Amino acid sequence: MMIEDYDDVHLPKYLIRIFNNKRYMLQFIATGQLYMNTLDFFRNMEEGFQGDHKEGKLIDESMHATLEVSSTSDFRNPDIVLKDVECTINGYVYCFFAAGENDINVSEGKLYYNPKDPLNLKDAVLRYKKEDETQDIFIVVLDAKKAIQAIEQQFKTIEFVGYQGFVEYVQEESLPPRRIIETISNRPWSIAFIKSQRYEYQKEWRVFIDTKPLDNHAELYIKNMDKIVLGAGCIPATEILK
Repeated sequence: MMIEDYDDVHLPKYLIRIFNNKRYMLQFIATGQLYMNTLDFFRNMEEGFQGDHKEGKLIDESMHATLEVSSTSDFRNPDIVLKDVECTINGYVYCFFAAGENDINVSEGKLYYNPKDPLNLKDAVLRYKKEDETQDIFIVVLDAKKAIQAIEQQFKTIEFVGYQGFVEYVQEESLPPRRIIETISNRPWSIAFIKSQRYEYQKEWRVFIDTKPLDNHAELYIKNMDKIVLGAGCIPATEILK
């Protein structure tokens, strides 16, 4: 998945990132740092909003074997028989809410929640907002295309392969075995972009680095992030418009 796979019509209008610490948010704006956790990090989280024990997995209900690889480059044997299998991949991931033109309302430097709130954004933000905070701790990248292009440029500077794109949401354990085998054989990295349908409200745009994790995190940097995000801080959010 590269930006060339999407025309302008199908790219998100905005990218939204929620932070559990305002310091991280300000650092994101100032340096453009994408602090990427491993897929294992999310698999081991108990909390249901971010945590998902099936992150980076393809599962056949009738599985009789488990296949786990350090990175998708380990798939090299074309004769391998993959049937009734659970496949788990590893790597680093960074996630955004992908918002369309009508998902939120940005006006005069303020962000207004859509009355229907299709992203469930208000609930998601409130999970991380502390009682003493006067602003919601998230940012809206106003030029999603520019940020996505900047990430593509960063991929060219690292020694590992990077991918980005929309997450595909599927009914759990409903993928036909042929689809599973084809995915594992031809595009194993795309397993990182398949999630359960119960997360569909997030409309996630995901950044993925395909490599065996050597540390508990990896970092990418988007140049001039402060010029892509509105203002020198987060956009204050109002109450839901009536």
